[in-house]
Amino acid sequence: MLACDTQTKRNNLLAEIGDLAISVSEFELHYQYNPYLVKYKTPAVAKREIIAGLIAQKLLAQENKSPTPIVLDYISQFRREALIEKFWEEKIVSDISISDADIRKLYIK
Repeated sequence: MLACDTQTKRNNLLAEIGDLAISVSEFELHYQYNPYLVKYKTPAVAKREIIAGLIAQKLLAQENKSPTPIVLDYISQFRREALIEKFWEEKIVSDISISDADIRKLYIK
């Protein structure tokens, strides 16, 4: 069940996705601290993207799928990012050994 209405806003809930909810404060934190919002032309578009991303996260948490194309895009993107991060940590980072002194030299350079 997806829901978003004025009644839920009064209870500090912006949307309910099954058993999970998106609070107004959670949405505001994502909106306030997202460095990628500058790429959107209007605040309305940025807010739509944030809510779509939050909905996708909640859907992933419940292992559900949504017929909404923008949500499916976010789900696909989150899965790709998770796979890349897992690969990076298991195959690349684990084989890197750089001393703190070398990091400092490279930073200064």
